[in-house]
Amino acid sequence: MKTFDAVVIGAGQAGLAAGYYLKKEGINFCILEAKKVGGSWSEYYESLTLFTPKEYSALPGRPFPGNKDEYPTGSEMSAYLKQYAKALSLPVHEGVEVVSVRKEEGVFTLETSKGDYRAKSVIVSTGPFNEPHIPHIEGMETYRGELLHTHEYRNPERFAGKRVVVVGGGASAVQIAVELAEVADVTLARKRPVRFLPRRILGKDLTFWSTYTVDLFKIPMKGSWVIDTYDKKYEKALKAHRPPQRNMFNAFCEDGVVWGNGEKERVDVVMFGTGYKPTSPFLESGADTCEPGLFFLGMPNQRNYASATVRGAGRDARIIVKKVAQFLKGGTVRAAR
Repeated sequence: MKTFDAVVIGAGQAGLAAGYYLKKEGINFCILEAKKVGGSWSEYYESLTLFTPKEYSALPGRPFPGNKDEYPTGSEMSAYLKQYAKALSLPVHEGVEVVSVRKEEGVFTLETSKGDYRAKSVIVSTGPFNEPHIPHIEGMETYRGELLHTHEYRNPERFAGKRVVVVGGGASAVQIAVELAEVADVTLARKRPVRFLPRRILGKDLTFWSTYTVDLFKIPMKGSWVIDTYDKKYEKALKAHRPPQRNMFNAFCEDGVVWGNGEKERVDVVMFGTGYKPTSPFLESGADTCEPGLFFLGMPNQRNYASATVRGAGRDARIIVKKVAQFLKGGTVRAAR
């Protein structure tokens, strides 16, 4: 069985950026992807638009095509990542799901759906969006309506005419709720009023300022902020009650929800925009995640506020791959993150 110098798990933005730098270092590697190149980008809702301009949405070595000031759609981002891997001839093995990672006699064995791989080092870059998070709420088990996560949402067509409650105060929840309000009776249920950030400050896109401020540090993530469009589309929609906002409901009942004032309301669909839980089910918890030669990339707030974003993928990948190269040469690596 061939032994690679490095195996990267995940071919999303972080994994592909790692591939770019591994290739530059001359390291023998491959990238394992359970689905298709691009990771989760092809699975998001159709109307998704990034809040990061194309100028800041590119990975190292290849600019994002088009006007640098435009904001790419989710489908454009997915297409860019696929073309990125192809143009740079990155060795991505698609449809290979990693089941377990274990280390024996200084070498990692990765058990996968397509057989075993061996590697001297492993970079876990599965990202923060692989397990949708739905909090448990009293009565949820008895609810007979449709219970969804925004991860499952594609477009508003099948929700036309239905009573829908969207839960959350972040970007996905707000964007989807506003879109659904065009065809359905929608309420946005959140713990606190939605907070918006301006798209531009002093004539510069917010991302420009982020690269010189929050992107340089680990910033505690308390609550959600929504970066609006130039014309404040989403803020205007919520101010016009399209859809209306309400404080989060207290419980489910069989045919709907129970609001804070005790009111029971029939609801056809409850859709949670409550984020994701970063998981690496192929790793055992505890000491195994600290094994020498095991590295992580693309985790929220890993090195700074931008670590789990497109704009932060390249910078973090360059640093992690330098640590991988140092490890492979027998050097001591203090931190694998």
